Amino acid sequence: MLIFSFLNTLVFVSSAGAQTFENLLAKHAPLIQRSSSKTVAPVLAEIADFGGPIAQKFLLTWRSKEIYFLKESGQFAYAQKLGDGRLQLINVETGAAFATVVKAAIKQIKPNSGVRAKISASLIPFLLASADPKERATSLDALARDFNESHLALLDAAITTETNAALKRRLERAYRFGLIGFGRDEDTVVAAIHELEGDLSLETRAVLNPLLADKLFVAAKLPEGINLARVIVLSLIHI
Repeated sequence: MLIFSFLNTLVFVSSAGAQTFENLLAKHAPLIQRSSSKTVAPVLAEIADFGGPIAQKFLLTWRSKEIYFLKESGQFAYAQKLGDGRLQLINVETGAAFATVVKAAIKQIKPNSGVRAKISASLIPFLLASADPKERATSLDALARDFNESHLALLDAAITTETNAALKRRLERAYRFGLIGFGRDEDTVVAAIHELEGDLSLETRAVLNPLLADKLFVAAKLPEGINLARVIVLSLIHI
């Protein structure tokens, strides 16, 4: 009897602590309703961490400016137009219709271009694994605009499973770019640079340019262990 009660307590605590997708959205409702590229990152990170088809569909629909919320309750929904001018609201988590409303009862969320770019970046993990090659290509376009270190592992995994030859070449190139920008192993970074030999594209030059940047320092004594491009000796003339 004691064991049974203890197990019941464990089950109750676990289910109570589970966060639904709608709860996640409600917690960040103001940032979703009036999002900006400067404030939307934490929301997108939580949606991406939630994962799965529910999160992916919401991000895609949000980017397409097809998310609505009820003015009275703030609940988010997808909407389908009906023939009589009203709209049928679809639950973003269950996919079930839950209300029929007039247009004045809801507000459409219209993210600006900066927010849409951030949403596209958050979709990269979902779309890289998509069965649709067009979606995989779209994810690479987004990745090129907003690459970060976390994408290296995603690209590495995607390269091993990619069956489309053209996309595989793009993945490998993007992976090299990522290694040059974020690689931790010097030999690996140098190898990635050498693999770009002969590539004169704007994208390659943009990746390599930061490596060619130099800095000017003034010192009474030359430092040791750094790569000095040139030593400039100034002669001071006292009058």
